[in-house]
Amino acid sequence: EKLRGQLRGLGLSGEGDPCRWEGIECRDCAVQKIRSYEATGDLSSVVSSLKEMTELTVLNLRGSPVTGNISELSKLERLQVLDLAQTRVVGDVAELSNLRGLQCLYLKQTQVFGDVGELSKLDGLQSLYLTQTQVLGNVANLSKLKGLQRLDLSQTRITGDVADLSTLSQLQRLYLTEVQIVGDVGE
Repeated sequence: EKLRGQLRGLGLSGEGDPCRWEGIECRDCAVQKIRSYEATGDLSSVVSSLKEMTELTVLNLRGSPVTGNISELSKLERLQVLDLAQTRVVGDVAELSNLRGLQCLYLKQTQVFGDVGELSKLDGLQSLYLTQTQVLGNVANLSKLKGLQRLDLSQTRITGDVADLSTLSQLQRLYLTEVQIVGDVGE
């Protein structure tokens, strides 16, 4: 019943066992993944509902009407995938730098800002999508993310030389539309 209340705090509902609700995945009765396109409210209330879900590794609120500051999410240290794309969240990306387990971070079309260099602390990052955000800084700061496979910096305020990304040997997809990054992409 407690879990049901926590999930309802996210705007989720269903009948029966919450682990069988659409968008919820559990392991040994512990919620591991939440995908909700209807989550409502402020991030502080979302995190309040999630704080006892100690096994939560995936939080996907893409396209939902959720609002608030991303600093609230710094408490969810076990997250591996965080997808807030196309939401109305705001805040400095530095607030996420303690989420050391993150592998995928999707902040496309949000109102986040700050120096992209703060994300270089997330050394397990494989996918980083910052499209249409107010993030700035030098692209060279991302060269520390050796496992990065997908990177989208389109329509950001990031600058530098694309050659600074040449050390990213795992990089498979790179999107740099409408940015102030110069140079040629090597073979």
